[in-house]
Amino acid sequence: MVDFQLEAEDFSLEDVTARLSISPTLTYKKGDLIHHMEGSSPRLQRSTRWHYGTEEEESIDVKVQLDRVLSMLHGKEDVINALKEELNAACTIGIVIYIEEGTTPGLHLDLPQLNFIHSIQAEVDVDLYAHPYAEMK
Repeated sequence: MVDFQLEAEDFSLEDVTARLSISPTLTYKKGDLIHHMEGSSPRLQRSTRWHYGTEEEESIDVKVQLDRVLSMLHGKEDVINALKEELNAACTIGIVIYIEEGTTPGLHLDLPQLNFIHSIQAEVDVDLYAHPYAEMK
């Protein structure tokens, strides 16, 4: 899964959606209740976040999902940077990889991807989750 995230203290999700002309795949508003387990204290979102990304899917190379997300944002660098400035926001490209049965996908960021990420001054966050797998023979 790959997603782009715009995060700030509080802002209009509708305004960001309109200015980017992209429907988000996930949003959170500051103060929203975070799902919690029974018996634990409820927690609230500390910031507002607007996400656009892919669903979890099987892949041998993250490049496909990253290109899909970045292609939707391409040409909107000025809008993203203006939003960052106006909202005092941060951008993150999140990459989540699930390792199944010991098989890992490729994780290579090419120069056009890196140039785009740099143009919006986004951080890249990579999470790896290794699921238990049967002993290899």
